[in-house]
Amino acid sequence: MPRAPHTPPHPRALAAAFLTVLPLLTVVISWVLWRDDLSPSLTTQWNADGPSSFAPTWIVAGSIAALAAIGALIGISTAFGRGTDLVFSRRIYAWTSVAAAAVAGMWLAIAGAQVSTPPDAQSAMGGHFLLSFVVAALYGLVVFGVAPRPVNVPDQYATDRSTR
Repeated sequence: MPRAPHTPPHPRALAAAFLTVLPLLTVVISWVLWRDDLSPSLTTQWNADGPSSFAPTWIVAGSIAALAAIGALIGISTAFGRGTDLVFSRRIYAWTSVAAAAVAGMWLAIAGAQVSTPPDAQSAMGGHFLLSFVVAALYGLVVFGVAPRPVNVPDQYATDRSTR
């Protein structure tokens, strides 16, 4: 059901939009806290022998923050969109929060592995990297639950769309 142009966003829509911004805030805050402990390059791929591919830290942090920001912008624009269907908007909130949480989880796994590893040791990637995707999916379900639910309109008030 589209929202009238003059009505403010539903409080649950604002809460869902904030939850889509939270992964971006997590990336930015963790980068600010860890930037002195991070090396100039981060491991981006691992194989059986250990790290196999590296990228500059600013590229990894910037690209992950940009992807999380895209999810945040979509969530915010959905909350303030005037013709947004509530059924469709719940799906938008859920999928954008899953994507934003997944990239934030990747950042936390990659940067967290380096921060928690002594400088002379080799960082290893364990199951916590895959666990971040499970947490991201659960986060999307939470956001889906927070987003406003569509209101069932009784048939006597429903309009016949075939005559338009």
